[in-house]
Amino acid sequence: MITPEKFGKILNKLPKEKTELSSLEKVELNLKNAESFISQAKKNTSNKNQSLASYKQIAKLATGELSKVKGGLKTAETLNKGLMKAYQEAKDIKKSMDQAGINSAPLDKRLKEIQNAGNDLQNNIIAFQNMENLFNRI
Repeated sequence: MITPEKFGKILNKLPKEKTELSSLEKVELNLKNAESFISQAKKNTSNKNQSLASYKQIAKLATGELSKVKGGLKTAETLNKGLMKAYQEAKDIKKSMDQAGINSAPLDKRLKEIQNAGNDLQNNIIAFQNMENLFNRI
């Protein structure tokens, strides 16, 4: 038979066990949170490693392409210089023809074509410069 004293002792133990259980639940919850953080950290590390590997591949490709871009830029700049010289020579010839009273109208069309080609070439130079800057940042 349980005496009131024994029953009181049992009752006194119950809140302690409930407190201990509550603490265990908190620990379990904290462990679940920690596992969640660990899982997310592993996922982030994996994403970082994949991104880094992709970046290295892009950088390797960019390094090879940069020399092509620099070559294209140098060629475009050289062509532009030659085209500018040809344009100036054609203008000088037109001026001489006009001074001599020779019809220079057909030369006007060629000057316009050279000017348009020069504008296109200048746009190519700008594009090559932009690509070079982009590749240098990689």
